[in-house]
Amino acid sequence: RAATGALCNLVTCEPILEAIDNGTDAGKRHVRIFLVLSQSEDTDTVRYAASALANLAAFPPAALLVAEGEGFGLKKLVGLLSYGVAEIVHPAAHALAALCGREGGTLVSGDWYPPADKAKAWTKIMLDEGILPPLLLLQANLVASHPAQPIVIVLLENLNVWWQTPLSAAQAISLKTSSECSQALHTWMTVTNDESDEIE
Repeated sequence: RAATGALCNLVTCEPILEAIDNGTDAGKRHVRIFLVLSQSEDTDTVRYAASALANLAAFPPAALLVAEGEGFGLKKLVGLLSYGVAEIVHPAAHALAALCGREGGTLVSGDWYPPADKAKAWTKIMLDEGILPPLLLLQANLVASHPAQPIVIVLLENLNVWWQTPLSAAQAISLKTSSECSQALHTWMTVTNDESDEIE
């Protein structure tokens, strides 16, 4: 846990970013280790790893490794949205929002956004990995002052632009574009609704 925290503090130091930018094996390992640590059973370790991934997603060469590297980063980040701990949900949502940013949209990582073809491909993977139900649940339950709330809205807006997905749970239910999808969403939200109370 302490080692993960120390690594998190060093994640944006120049030698590490340079190794990632140069595509070295060391740079790739640096990104991959945080993806692995994000799946730890220790909450603090996951929190540190999620924060590191949010910082890495703001650096284009690292973002590419998170999204397309060997660590299945998009799947892992989507899974963290259901963790139920604000200090984990917020950076995970931040990382995902950075990876689906678009020209003209709200950017969460400075002035960087991925090429349109990358953003559309990555958002498709996010949807395939089940990002929509936890996002809609968060949008419906987070108070406006919660730090993750504006990031969740950005994510939903970007998904809507790329794939015409609903912007809210109410809209998802009213649209009923797919009875199977609607039923899956309803089941997921019913099962996990109580868990959302843990996110403060």
